[in-house]
Amino acid sequence: MLKLRGLPFSASREDVVAFFDGTGLNITTAEVVVPTQADGRASGEAYVRFQDAEAARTASQKDRCMMGSRYVEMFVSSQDEWQIKSNSQR
Repeated sequence: MLKLRGLPFSASREDVVAFFDGTGLNITTAEVVVPTQADGRASGEAYVRFQDAEAARTASQKDRCMMGSRYVEMFVSSQDEWQIKSNSQR
């Protein structure tokens, strides 16, 4: 699991999937959570679930790469954090 921070506030789950194009990873929108704040505004974060630790390491090579005009920072996350953010979007 990775937490992405610094996304454009307009970023969607599809944009996060597209961010990882070219890495050889088969990420779908089902593995991506893009949380919003209590007021409905985007948080600028995303959580991505990967097949295994090796896939997450491969994805982390995109750390500090640009998405639009912003660079994205990546941090190791957990299944629990992904689940909490996923449940809060329902």
